[in-house]
Amino acid sequence: MKSIFITIILSSLCSLLGADVQDKKIKYDGMFSQIRQQREGISKHEILNSKSPFKEVARDENLTVISPETLNTASSFTLQAVMQDRVKMDGSWYKLGDTIGEYKITKITNTSAILKRGDEKQEIKIQNGKKNVYIKIN
Repeated sequence: MKSIFITIILSSLCSLLGADVQDKKIKYDGMFSQIRQQREGISKHEILNSKSPFKEVARDENLTVISPETLNTASSFTLQAVMQDRVKMDGSWYKLGDTIGEYKITKITNTSAILKRGDEKQEIKIQNGKKNVYIKIN
């Protein structure tokens, strides 16, 4: 008796699931047939003569354009920490003599690092806002 009851329940569940799958198949077949239909567009002439859909933004004449040459200057580096003969610049630690981009670290002080590229020397200082920071360990 139990096996007949279980068989009836399973067969009814299977038929319900099968009907749901069939309904979804019919729905998706309709969607795919709509996609396959040839759509009509506009001509190249109409596209070229149409107005741009993008909003015009006023240009700020005071903007500074950064070229790749300008981007690789010592002043673009940020000195975050100095510990003995090592400095943390832009999230990475370097020691005396290491190179950062085209610059070589030639001197490290308690609050700064001297970077050199050819004849050019630049001093990068640790700063917290507009104030220099100095940490003294006793």
